[in-house]
Amino acid sequence: MMNTRTSKVLKRAGLRRQRELRRRLFMFSAVFIIIVTAATACLSTRSFADEKTPAGSRSKYYRSIEIQKGDTLSGIASQYISSEYSGKKEYINEVVRLNNLADINDIHAGDHLIIPYFYAMR
Repeated sequence: MMNTRTSKVLKRAGLRRQRELRRRLFMFSAVFIIIVTAATACLSTRSFADEKTPAGSRSKYYRSIEIQKGDTLSGIASQYISSEYSGKKEYINEVVRLNNLADINDIHAGDHLIIPYFYAMR
């Protein structure tokens, strides 16, 4: 027959083992949930991006150009305008707004302008 001291030691050891198993199970569950959540977030973000940019769509970009002698906003618009704009006037208005120009004749050789353009990535 076991004495009471031995039985208490065995009981404590069993309780420690149970606590350790619960702790390991909790850590495993937490890591698993974090991995599943991260994977789901990555995959769902990618699918939303694919839905928003249909094949063949074009994205708007901006670039800086240096004004040369004799350049006009109308000439620059003719060079960089694309079908995304309804006309030259709309494009010129966007260039004026982007560059905080007082009017369309407020450009000089050597100045730099930010101009928009569209480009298809696919």
